[in-house]
Amino acid sequence: MTQKYFQTIKDHHMDLIFTTDKSGQVLMINSSCSKVLDKSEKEMAGKSCLSIFPPHQKEAIWSVIKSIAEGKVEKAEIETEITAHTGESMSYCFQLIFLDMGNGFEEILFIGRNITEQLMLEEKLKRCSLFDEKTEMPNRKNIENVISNRINQTKNTNKNFSFLFIQIGRIKLINDALGHPSGDQALVRMAKRIEAVLPQQSFIGRFSTNIFFVLLEGIISRPKIENLCSDILAVIQKPMRFQKQEFYMSGAIGISEYPNDGMDTETLLKNAGIALRYAKADTHDSIIFHSDEMNIELEKRIDLERSLRKGIENNEFFLVYQPIIHSTTGEIKICEALLRWVHPKWGLIPPLEFIPIAEETGMIHSLGKWILNAACKQVKEWQEAGFKNIGASVNVSAYQLDSTRFIENVKRALELSGLEAKFLHLELTESVMIDKSKKTVSMMRELKGMGVKISIDDFGTGYSSLSYLKHLPIHALKIDRSFIQNLNQQSPELSIVHAILTMGHGLGLRVVAEGIETNDQLAMLTSLGCDFVQGYLIEKPLEARHFTQWLEKKQKASNL
Repeated sequence: MTQKYFQTIKDHHMDLIFTTDKSGQVLMINSSCSKVLDKSEKEMAGKSCLSIFPPHQKEAIWSVIKSIAEGKVEKAEIETEITAHTGESMSYCFQLIFLDMGNGFEEILFIGRNITEQLMLEEKLKRCSLFDEKTEMPNRKNIENVISNRINQTKNTNKNFSFLFIQIGRIKLINDALGHPSGDQALVRMAKRIEAVLPQQSFIGRFSTNIFFVLLEGIISRPKIENLCSDILAVIQKPMRFQKQEFYMSGAIGISEYPNDGMDTETLLKNAGIALRYAKADTHDSIIFHSDEMNIELEKRIDLERSLRKGIENNEFFLVYQPIIHSTTGEIKICEALLRWVHPKWGLIPPLEFIPIAEETGMIHSLGKWILNAACKQVKEWQEAGFKNIGASVNVSAYQLDSTRFIENVKRALELSGLEAKFLHLELTESVMIDKSKKTVSMMRELKGMGVKISIDDFGTGYSSLSYLKHLPIHALKIDRSFIQNLNQQSPELSIVHAILTMGHGLGLRVVAEGIETNDQLAMLTSLGCDFVQGYLIEKPLEARHFTQWLEKKQKASNL
């Protein structure tokens, strides 16, 4: 029974099975082994088993056989290549096992399993773990390995190298227009374009969705790096054709340098990423080298982001008020409520610094609600103190208009304060109304129906047409301060301001000029027929108590 069982295994098992004596001479081979070698058991009997294995491994395999024969080990494992009679090379994993057959007979059993497909799968998985599927470029893990290796190789040397993060913009346009497969193809093409302008020693990979990574060696001077980056941006900006359509991409490049910007992979990549962030934000220069100041600014930004919510809870925010007066009579009808933040660590934070963070994090909704409540409450207090006709103008962010609760917040602020809606003015930038026309106009009409007044802030910086403006439910235009700063009889700004005044008055709107700093500017605007003025010449933004004193002083002067 045992012999029959063994013969069945020998004849039908898929693994290669053979036995040798202690000197490695073949005693038996199974059918699978015979088939691969194209040799019968009779032909192989008495021959050295080393003839089965590749020449470069014979010595090592004999050493293993010898160790088993001498009783040093009972079993061993080897991986090797077997060349079939067809010439095909296959990978096998062999188990070598010592057999004591009794009666002084000792043999070594070889069992070899074909692992070719397994190794191919492992290689494929390894490649997938190191290379991007779409572009077949080195991926993030591969990039990190390469950087670590370069750092280890260059330790204790004076070698420098640079890292480039290259972000491709406007890929989403192709994705939306033609589908994601076309967007993937665009990235493949872009990778080839970039690679074509890189020096031969460079390493390029795909770090993330639309960001490529380049390691530069041998280029030390910043001017040369900048020239190369300019060439990269030039090829990025060339039109790309898909389905008879031309698409234009944009690029931004952030750069960190070893060892100046870091001594390890994580730091160097982080700093290249920080530089890229600045490159994306800079509309004039899309090539930015990392600097230590950027890390401080980033630390501050992260701290501000964390602190925003607590800032409201801890009463760190407050409003200042700047008067807006009639250009000829000097009468005050309205004041603009401006937000300020005194951070416990960073001190007074400019709105241009924290408002974008509030918009990105969604905190603008809480801030906006707080501003509306505080401004309405304060104006109502002034009215009750005798300044009956004063109103407040509040700036509104584009992100606030995205909230379905904005109208509700306005109503609530008016209800809580008891302020009549006609004393609340909301300032929306021209670009907001252009970008969000349908939704914004609908919301503006509802606000107007409540009695709230609406003005267009920073007017002249957008592209509003006369035909567009006449359909908006607005009551005033605010001329952007950039047109006022250099205003004189010879400046081109004079024609622009005159045109805005003509347009505004033609539509029955009041026109406000902000940023008045000199008497000449005031006189010129008054002569042009500007209705209201605002700026440091009239008064700087004041805290509520100081603004109360200003109102009292203004009232006394008018009674004289």
